[in-house]
Amino acid sequence: MENGWVWVQNEMLRLVKEQADATTSGIVTKKIIVLMVHRPDVPSIDLVDLPGLTTMPVDKAREVQAVLKRQLEEDERSGAHGMYLVVVPGSGDVRPCTNMAMRFVEDNNLREKTFGVFSKCDQAADSDALQALMTGKQTSDGYSPEDLGAVGLSKGWVATMLKPLSDPMFDVHNFERIHIQQMEEADFFKKDPILQSLSADELTGIGALVSRLEREYSDYLNTTWKKGAMKKIFQKLVDKEFELCVLGVVTEPCQKDMLAKKEVERRLGPDSPVHELLGRFLKDVLRDSLCRQIRFRLAYLLDATWDVYDLLAKLEEITKIIDDVTEPVLAEVAPFFIQPLQNILTAESMVESDGPISSLNIVTTMSRARVSLFRERQPKRAALKKIKESPFIQLSQYRSFTDAIVLKCKLIFEDAVLQLRGDIEMLSQRIVDVDSPWLQIKSPFIETTADPESSVNATLTVKPCLDVDAFLNALVTVFLRRIPALKELQRVHVGITVGIEEEVAATKHKQLTEEINLIKAARDGICRALDIGDEALAELQKELDAEANF
Repeated sequence: MENGWVWVQNEMLRLVKEQADATTSGIVTKKIIVLMVHRPDVPSIDLVDLPGLTTMPVDKAREVQAVLKRQLEEDERSGAHGMYLVVVPGSGDVRPCTNMAMRFVEDNNLREKTFGVFSKCDQAADSDALQALMTGKQTSDGYSPEDLGAVGLSKGWVATMLKPLSDPMFDVHNFERIHIQQMEEADFFKKDPILQSLSADELTGIGALVSRLEREYSDYLNTTWKKGAMKKIFQKLVDKEFELCVLGVVTEPCQKDMLAKKEVERRLGPDSPVHELLGRFLKDVLRDSLCRQIRFRLAYLLDATWDVYDLLAKLEEITKIIDDVTEPVLAEVAPFFIQPLQNILTAESMVESDGPISSLNIVTTMSRARVSLFRERQPKRAALKKIKESPFIQLSQYRSFTDAIVLKCKLIFEDAVLQLRGDIEMLSQRIVDVDSPWLQIKSPFIETTADPESSVNATLTVKPCLDVDAFLNALVTVFLRRIPALKELQRVHVGITVGIEEEVAATKHKQLTEEINLIKAARDGICRALDIGDEALAELQKELDAEANF
C-alpha cells in the first residue's frame, strides 16, 4: 500500500503505450483505472483523480475537457452527489480568477460544490494577499480580494505547502515522506504572523483540508445524501418486495396448501369465469346445437302419416335420430370444459398499471373474464401492504398441482358423460314407449266420428304427434343434472397435494430474496454509519412515503 502509487503509475504508462495508435495526446479516454482500498479507517467514498487542464497542445486540451465533461455528466446521472477539489498554485502573483481550473468551475456552476486549495504556498510572494484571497478581507495596504482576483467558494479555501524532499530515500519510504512533509508544513505556517493567523482559523495544512472534507462529507451525508439515498432504498425495497409477492411463490407448507386451495375455490366458484363457461355451454351446445338439431331432424313428424305395418321401423328411426344427434354432443362435453378450466387454473395474475409508481392492480385474465385482486387501483406501497396482509399464490407456479386438478376434472366430466349416455339411452327408448309422455300415435279408425262406410284401407295409417318442446326440456334437464355443479368443482382440490413450485419460479424467488436482503443490509449499514435509530428510521420512511406517494 505504501508504494501503491508506483503500481498506478506503471499501469498508466502501460495503457498510454497500448493506446499509442489511438491517441497522439497521451490522454487515454477509453480506460479507467480503479483502485479499491479496503481499510476499517477509511470512509466509504469514491475519489476521482481527473487529468489537469491545459491549453497546449490543442488536441490534448480538447481531450482533457471531454474527460471532465463526461465526469460531470456521469455525476448528474447518478444523482449529482459529487464534490470537487480545485488546486490553484499559490506561488508568485497568484490570481484565482485567471486560473483555468477556476474557469472550469465557473463555467459549469460548481462553486457551491468546490473546495479550493492554494498549493506551493512557500513560493507565495505576499502572505497578506494570500490571506485576503482566503478570508475575503482587505490587505493591509487597502486592496480588496476582488482586486487580487479572488473567487469565492462556499466550501472555502485551504493553504498547503508540500515541498518535495530531496533525499531519494523517500522515493521508497513514502510513509516517512508523508510524515516529514506534514511536520515541515506545520512548521512553515508558524513562521509568519499572517500564516499563523490562518492556521489558528484552521485554514492551513493538509490536516485542515482533510478535516474540512470530512466535515462537509459528513454534513452532506446526514442532510442531502441521507434523504435521497434512503428514498432510493425504500423505493427499491418496495419494488423488490412487491415483485416477490406478485411472483406468488409460498414457501411455508401449511400456508401454501391453504392459499392454493383457496385460490382454486375462487377461480372455480360462483363468481368465477366457470359460471360464464356454463352459460356458454347451455347456449352454444345445448340450445344452439343439440336442441336445434333435434327440432330440425324431427320436424318431418308434423306432416307425417305412417302405414301401420311400418310403425315399429318409424319409431326406431326416431330413436336413431336422437342417438345420432346426441352422440357428437356427448363427445364434445369434456373438451368444451377441460381446456378452459385448465386455462382458468393456470392463468397468471399480472400487474396492470398506468405508470411506474402510479396506481396499479393485480389482474387475472381467465378465459373471457378478468378478475381484479383489488376493487380499485392502489399505489404500489398500499398494494404491497394489502398483499402482505392477505397473500395470494400464483397457481401457474405449481404445475403439478394444477395438472392433477385438471386430470381429476377430466375424470369427473368423463364420468358425467358416461351417466349422460345411459340417461339419454333411456330417454330415446322412453320417447317411443306405448305410454310415452311426448309422442302419441293417433289411429283414425278408433274415432267415433269415422264414416262406417269408409274404406278399410284408409284406416291402415297412423299419425305421430310429438310434443318436441316437452321432450327437449327433459333432455336438457338430464344434462343439467349430470354436468358437474360449481360446488363440486370448487372442491376438486380435495386430496391433491400442492407440491413444489416450478424450478424457474424457485430460482426467481431465491434471487429476489437475496436482492431484498442486500437492500436491507445497505439500509442497516447507512443507519449504523449515520446513527439512525429505529424511531428516526420510521419517521424518515413515513416522510419519504408521503412525498413519493408510492
